[in-house]
Amino acid sequence: MRRILPVLILLLFFTPVAAQASFATSKTWFERLSQAERSDIQADLILLGHYRFLVDGQFGRATFDAIEAFQKSQGATASGILGADELATLRRSADKTQLRLGMQPVIDETAQVSMIIPTNLLTQSTPTDHGTSYFNDDGEISLETMYASLTDLSFRDLYDFMIAPDPERIVHDHSFGKDRFAVAGKIGDYAFYTMFLAVGDDAVGYSLAWGSSYSADGPISAVWIASHFTPVKIQPPAEPVTVASAPQR
Repeated sequence: MRRILPVLILLLFFTPVAAQASFATSKTWFERLSQAERSDIQADLILLGHYRFLVDGQFGRATFDAIEAFQKSQGATASGILGADELATLRRSADKTQLRLGMQPVIDETAQVSMIIPTNLLTQSTPTDHGTSYFNDDGEISLETMYASLTDLSFRDLYDFMIAPDPERIVHDHSFGKDRFAVAGKIGDYAFYTMFLAVGDDAVGYSLAWGSSYSADGPISAVWIASHFTPVKIQPPAEPVTVASAPQR
C-alpha cells in the first residue's frame, strides 16, 4: 500500500496537466492553419462521424475531441495534432463518405435556400406548401425544408413552439441564438434534427428525420446540411410552417 499510494498521488497531480498541455498544443497547431484548412478538417471530421457541430473553423473542446477520436480510430497516438499523412488519410476517408452519400449542392426554390444534401439517401423530392420534401423508397429517412413568416410571431416564438411538449415528439437537445436555433430528439422510433435561421422578418429551416437503418448516416447528414444551409431569397409561403413528421413507411 505504501508503494502504491505515492504513484496514485503522482497520477492525480500530473495526468490533468498532461491533458491540458495536449489541448493547448493542439489549439496552437490548429490556429496556425488557414481558415479554409481549419474548416476542411472540421468538415472531414463530420463526414467520419467524429464532429457533431457546425463548421466554423474555430477551435474548442469538440474539435479537439474529434481530432483525437479520429486518431484513435486509426490506431494512432491521440495527440490532437494531425501530421501530413494523417491529414491525407482524413481527407481520403471523408471523400469516400461524401461519394457514398452523394453529397450534392441543391437550390430549393420553394424554401428559397441552398444546401448540400445526401442525394444517394434522399433520391426523390416533392414540393410542399412551405418548402420541399426529400425522401427515398424505404421510408426510413426524409428531409423537409420549411419557410415561416415572422409577421405574426417572433423567432423566439417559433423556437418555443418547436420545443413545446408534444405527445408525438420528444426533445432531447436544443439551443437558441438570435439568428439560429436547433432542436433534436425523437418522433416515435425516429430521430430528428431541426434547424431554423432568422432572415429579417422571415425564417427558413429544415428537419431531417431518420430510422434505425440510418443511425450512423442520419446524424452525419444532419450536421453536414446544417453547415451548408444558406438562405437565398425569401418570398411568402402559401401556408404557415408545420413541424416535419417522421418518414412514412
